[in-house]
Amino acid sequence: MSPRPHFSLLLVCVACLPEVMAPPEPPRLLGLEPLRPLAVDEPLYLVFSRSLRPADPVSALRVLRNDGRVVPIEPLDVEPSDRWSIRPREAWPEAEWLTIEFGEGLTDEVGQPFPPPDVVLRFETRGASPAARVDLRMPRASEPWPLNLRYAALSVVPSELDEVRAWLLGPGEARWPLDTIARDEGRLLVRLPDHEGDCRPLCPAALHRLVLESGGLEIEGPEISTTTVADRLAPILMPREPVRRGANFYVDVESSEPVVFDAWAASTTGHVVRLRPPIVPALSSRLQTELPLAPESTYRIEVRAEDLAGNRAEDLSFEVETPSAPEIEISELVLAPLHDWGDSEAAGAPFDAQPGTGTVSDIDQWVELVNRSRHPIDLHGSGLILRALDQTPTETWLENALVLYFGSGGDPSWWWPGEALVLRLRGQMSKTELVLELLHGSVPLDRLEIGRTESADHVGGRAPDLEHEAVAKDALGRFRFCVPTPGDPAPAERCLAW
Repeated sequence: MSPRPHFSLLLVCVACLPEVMAPPEPPRLLGLEPLRPLAVDEPLYLVFSRSLRPADPVSALRVLRNDGRVVPIEPLDVEPSDRWSIRPREAWPEAEWLTIEFGEGLTDEVGQPFPPPDVVLRFETRGASPAARVDLRMPRASEPWPLNLRYAALSVVPSELDEVRAWLLGPGEARWPLDTIARDEGRLLVRLPDHEGDCRPLCPAALHRLVLESGGLEIEGPEISTTTVADRLAPILMPREPVRRGANFYVDVESSEPVVFDAWAASTTGHVVRLRPPIVPALSSRLQTELPLAPESTYRIEVRAEDLAGNRAEDLSFEVETPSAPEIEISELVLAPLHDWGDSEAAGAPFDAQPGTGTVSDIDQWVELVNRSRHPIDLHGSGLILRALDQTPTETWLENALVLYFGSGGDPSWWWPGEALVLRLRGQMSKTELVLELLHGSVPLDRLEIGRTESADHVGGRAPDLEHEAVAKDALGRFRFCVPTPGDPAPAERCLAW
């Protein structure tokens, strides 16, 4: 018997070698937060593509002033994180651009080094807090006021002032309190009360001054002059068609002059929801429901409006019908992608069951939703929102999602009942600590929690192998590591025990 060729054993060994996987992309810096000048005691956040750990929490990075001096900062947290908090030891220098320099020894959780970005990283700090002041937003301080003026809109700086009370000073010792009827983010809508006296309510051809009180501090506002006549002309309202946003809706109203609104929606069963108007009266106003409306109901909308002198417009009244509430569930997601799901090198449609062959990164993350309603859903105006709550929270309106893949041929105007929809969210989702909330307007539809708390649905993290890449819901409603099936609404079957 002739001996076997030696090369046959070599061929068998080569065939048995495991597939060599390309090393993952190095960790990278995604950005700085917040994207505005910082207060002197406010932290700066560095957001990375994955968790990093500093070899030395003191020398991992430093912050420099324009003249090269180092700004002392608190030591970094030694625990791995994809969102670093940078805090000054005392305070940031005021009104200055500061530069961030990275040191050495920064690695991800598997020891891969972090290459510092090749651009200069700078952030801005705010100056000293502005002096407190009050300004008149409506009517304009430069315009003489009618004698029967009833409303005024003010802006207050700083907006955080507590227990603000407004007054109007008139000729002599006249001092009239102004009732605050609405306040939001440093803006106030005030009303002059009815009162008795020689000037009812304002003195003709006279100067008046606005004054605010807060915490014992009196803040002088602008000086206002009055005319010698009253305004008796009623405003005219021109409403547009109501627009539905899920369980909420809004209506835009044009007016012949700035007006103050009082509006509400009342159902036939007695459910009443207020419509929120803008604080500052304007010629064009959006009235929006403060709370969601009940599904499958008829609401009558009532709108009352007065101009700044208290002249009442003709009332508006109309009906709206609300649709049935949608039933949608979060069924599957990929947090730590191992394949080119976004098809950077195309192999079908992005986020379908056939991934591409290009580079894999966090933009290949995806979430699958299933329409369990009995009717199709039009995403336009649906008010459907997918909220990702982690270190860098994001909110994605489904109608404005960057990428949508409908598993059964639907489209944004016709999401079929029982159809799966795969989408990519804005930003990147945390792989280990994440809450996904699906909302219909402000009404919760579904929730998924990733983490190690008792309430978590799954631990998340890296996929245990190349095959079980998704976190998906099985037939018993449990989330487990499973083989991805984007676009398939059926419960996951090929899953691991955890």
